[in-house]
Amino acid sequence: MATASPVAASTPPAPSASPAAPSGQRVRSSMTTRAAVLLGVLAILAASYALPVRAWLDQRAQLAAVAEQRDALAAEVAGLRAAVQLWQDPAYVRAQARERLNYVEPGEVGLVVLGTESTPAPEQATGVVVPEPSQDQPWWSTLVSAFTEVGNASLEIEVPAQDGDTTGLGP
Repeated sequence: MATASPVAASTPPAPSASPAAPSGQRVRSSMTTRAAVLLGVLAILAASYALPVRAWLDQRAQLAAVAEQRDALAAEVAGLRAAVQLWQDPAYVRAQARERLNYVEPGEVGLVVLGTESTPAPEQATGVVVPEPSQDQPWWSTLVSAFTEVGNASLEIEVPAQDGDTTGLGP
């Protein structure tokens, strides 16, 4: 029987060399190719999911805006329902008619106070008279002449006399 030498048993078998690679070098190009393909597939997946994710985020924002609008409208509806309940009360309607429209009950005397601060002050007349339209000229020429006369009028403002001033011209 032949015995195997201890040197032959400890050496690993020689790798099979590919015809393209010189002997003694390992083939690394297959791992780089696999990584590039994997990276390309991941990029395609990311690009294909980007648009639906963006649409989903936009829809979530729209949903939040619509929910906020719904809450505001619900609050408005609650306020309007409360107002309807107020207007169902005849005493409230009577009070609003008195306040807003100055209504009075039969047998009562209504008084309106004039000269309160809520009434506007009367405008002072400028003394300019708009010309009367004549029969022989069209209406627009009368309008133009009225604007011309009002624009060319001089304003004379009277100053009320102060204590001790007899001229009426002011200080």
